[in-house]
Amino acid sequence: MSQNRKTKNLKSYRSKVTGKKAKSGRRLDYLLVLVSVLVLAFVGSFALKYSVGESSPDIKPPSIVRFQVLNGCGIRGAAARFSGFLREKSSRELIMDVIDESNFKSFDQERTLLITRNASAAEVELVVAAIGLPPEQVVHRKLDDNFLDINFTIVLGKDCDSVLSATNGGR
Repeated sequence: MSQNRKTKNLKSYRSKVTGKKAKSGRRLDYLLVLVSVLVLAFVGSFALKYSVGESSPDIKPPSIVRFQVLNGCGIRGAAARFSGFLREKSSRELIMDVIDESNFKSFDQERTLLITRNASAAEVELVVAAIGLPPEQVVHRKLDDNFLDINFTIVLGKDCDSVLSATNGGR
């Protein structure tokens, strides 16, 4: 009987080692190894991000300038046309946002004027280059009640068509 018992014990041992329970145990081992590798990768990337820092490209956000366009020439629709022109001239460096279109106090303006209100020197330079006005037609006057946060006021003169055509390449 002891021989019989040994064979029985050996068979039960073999079934334990090679049976279904052994296969599920291996799967569990593989799963644990996989989860451990994933956790280590996550912890490593987290540590690397905060120790070295994440690099980002040096992209400068565009300047957004706010315009008031005043019709000082008396030509019907001139302010709306010039507002559309300003919006078309927006670029990656400079976004031109027209927030007010109206008439100037008189319609006897001979030349178009760009009045800077609270713009930086860099913004003034970009706007002057985009519009194409000569420096003598650019003046600085601060607004007392600038609740609309206007950066520039453009007073359109009788030369507004020539300003548009010169900047648009004769369109």
